[in-house]
Amino acid sequence: MTQKDKKGISRRDFLRNTGILAGSAVVGSTLLAGCSTPTNTANTPAPSTSEPQWDYEADVVVIGAGGAGLPAAVKAQADGASVIVVEASFDIGGHCAVSGGNLHSGAGTSVQKKHGIDDSPDQYYMDHTTDLTQVSRYNDRDVVRATANSMPEAFEFILANGVLVLDTPPTKGKSYLEGGTSPESVPRDLVTDVETMGWVNYLSNTGPKDGPLRRGIGVVRPLEKTLREKGGQFLMSYHMDKIIREGELTGRAIGVECSYNPTTLPGESTPLKNAYPNGNIETTKANVRIKAKKGIVIATGGHTSNVNFRTMFDPRLTIEYDGVAGDPFSLQDASGEIAAMAIGAALGTLANQSREVGSAITQPAFLACQYGYRNSAAATRPTSVIFPLIRATGIEYRTFEDAILVNALGKRFWNEEDATANSFDYFAAALGSVIIDGSSPTDARRIGGPIWAIFDSEAVARRKLTVEPPYVDIGDGRFFVSDTIEELAGKIVNKYYEDIKMDPKVLAETVARYNGFVDAKKDDDYGKKALDHKIAAGPFYAAWATPCLHDTLTGLRVNGDQQVIDLWGQPIPGLFCGGEASSGLSVHGLGRVITQGYIAGKSAAKG
Repeated sequence: MTQKDKKGISRRDFLRNTGILAGSAVVGSTLLAGCSTPTNTANTPAPSTSEPQWDYEADVVVIGAGGAGLPAAVKAQADGASVIVVEASFDIGGHCAVSGGNLHSGAGTSVQKKHGIDDSPDQYYMDHTTDLTQVSRYNDRDVVRATANSMPEAFEFILANGVLVLDTPPTKGKSYLEGGTSPESVPRDLVTDVETMGWVNYLSNTGPKDGPLRRGIGVVRPLEKTLREKGGQFLMSYHMDKIIREGELTGRAIGVECSYNPTTLPGESTPLKNAYPNGNIETTKANVRIKAKKGIVIATGGHTSNVNFRTMFDPRLTIEYDGVAGDPFSLQDASGEIAAMAIGAALGTLANQSREVGSAITQPAFLACQYGYRNSAAATRPTSVIFPLIRATGIEYRTFEDAILVNALGKRFWNEEDATANSFDYFAAALGSVIIDGSSPTDARRIGGPIWAIFDSEAVARRKLTVEPPYVDIGDGRFFVSDTIEELAGKIVNKYYEDIKMDPKVLAETVARYNGFVDAKKDDDYGKKALDHKIAAGPFYAAWATPCLHDTLTGLRVNGDQQVIDLWGQPIPGLFCGGEASSGLSVHGLGRVITQGYIAGKSAAKG
């Protein structure tokens, strides 16, 4: 595979272009409000008088063909703009295409009205700016206001352009008014209808009648079809590396530089191609420049695949947390954010990313594989066109009444009953339970490291698990088996931390102590209640159970028009952003992604 998850602005270029401001890109809006736009100094050169050499041009250039990018492109085209969509992957859809298709659309949609649900833009605004839940507490009120006002319009727009929804009443979770954390005071969640058109998802490569559903494909395929039929152009398998601005930190954003980024499966030589090529710009030129005569829309997705970027928000999220939802089909590489920051853009609503509620980090429901996020892994099948990149479906293991979870040293560190999808106490323990003593009093270190589920042959039989490929990933070091606990510990290789060895004696003592708790029906260490099954019948197994990363909850700072804001609190002319690459409104589901893409496309088309 040749996808570039570290592609784009080099560190040297980034520091040269932004000078001392590189470390200030995360300054909040309160501090920036009183600052002025830079004048023409040595660090902020005047706009260039020489026109770059362009390979292509359009009124609006959209970077990313996913849940925000396609609504932006279709809206810009509907408003009279010519459009080129640049997509890094071999096919359209991004994170949306492999998502569950939860639309989360409210503020008074036609579906809500049909089912007698009283909602309005004001109600949506109040819910998503309340301080009574962390989900809404840190949102940008101007962005929420604009999104709430446009959400019903954006929802009707995607329906008019081919998106279908199931004819069921909207739902909601337990709200902040009911003692929960959801900001939804009224039902707003819908899911797409993929059955009517038979849309095929990437994770199983089957239609709705033949396999499990990932309903997000029901958003992006219809919008792609509309855009292609109406003359929109696509540049597939090209990664946006740089945004070109008239000056390095001043003037309009006028275009982008992109590099050829084919996806080639292991052992193959021919890159993968998209399903519907009409409207594609056919080229494999190494690098191209595209001029945007009216505007650029960044819709590149989130940052969770980029270790350097994500550790700005949480330094615990180091390399071992590689089970990122959306990957490997759509890398969440922060490329849009980084390219915009290099020309002066700021980030916004940063507190949202490190809040301890929601699904930014989650417990995998499928173990012994890299991509164990509960919903994506449930839909994964070896028939997927990208299965050689996924490698294993994983084995379903959502509760641990017959297993223990141990860290890289072979020690339990928390009550396994608390290892649920959204337990931040468990995550806090998992992300820092290993302490490595150094040879001196000044070099001890704390890490998270891999988490392993340890279970025995009786658990395998009880759960009817198949513990061989393609269900488990042996080749990538995500699954180990042996006849004894001591031998198992000797076989385990702590991926990314190979220097840390699991001591067979330590793991054996951990299992023996746990089995004693089962006999006594009391866990003296962590208080686990389900103590019905010992880990005593060989062979024994160790399955990768390291937490997954899911939602990106912040990104580039934008205003209500989805226009990107710079470090001095000023809009960057010609640059817009939507979806997980943008900030301002943190909420799970595609409704805000679609709405903000719609607003960005509308704004960009105005020039």
